[in-house]
Amino acid sequence: MKIAILTPIRTGEVHHAFASSLARTIQKVRDWELAWFTCIGNSILPDARAELVAQALEWGADKIVFIDDDISWSVEDFRFLCIHPVTICTGVYMIRPNSLENWADKKLCVKVLTDKKTDKHGLVEVGGAGFGFIRIDAKVFADVDVGPLQLNGDSPLNDYIRDWFAYRTREDNTRVGEDFSFCMAARDAGHPVWMDPNIRLGHHAGALCFEVPSSITNHSDED
Repeated sequence: MKIAILTPIRTGEVHHAFASSLARTIQKVRDWELAWFTCIGNSILPDARAELVAQALEWGADKIVFIDDDISWSVEDFRFLCIHPVTICTGVYMIRPNSLENWADKKLCVKVLTDKKTDKHGLVEVGGAGFGFIRIDAKVFADVDVGPLQLNGDSPLNDYIRDWFAYRTREDNTRVGEDFSFCMAARDAGHPVWMDPNIRLGHHAGALCFEVPSSITNHSDED
């Protein structure tokens, strides 16, 4: 199995906790073929994510894992993320507050459905998720009906790239981020998004690490 790890890196730098987690994963996961793809300096995040997916598809990835450059994880959780028998699976991490004064908000990266379902593996269906730590099977991108996207020049990636992450709007006309927009498109294509509540991740800002308290039950639709 070929698994592509994708990380958009706007500044060109990653958090040391991310780098440590990535190094451990590449070192210890030997039974799968892993490759890490980055897109550096592109401030248009929907285009950066689309370019990364195109790189992964050109490489022949079976599964695509988006991991943000400020997330930390365990090797065991990476394995769980990849082996769950669903086409889209996410872990749980806290949204970094804009300030320490907002710490009490305790918002998570997922939007739980009002009629949420739990499968036999303990996964919870969610309406959408941030792309800090999410695995998507390659076939999902083939099933999502979106228009083409063109890179500058005669790039070989133009044969693969599509506008998967175009911004959508909610029923109240408020705009949805590129990650939740993709989740909406995937659900429309018959691919529900599942969360493993046991995959709890670190979300880092400098020396601070925002972790998911075990008591949290309220989820957010923000990223």
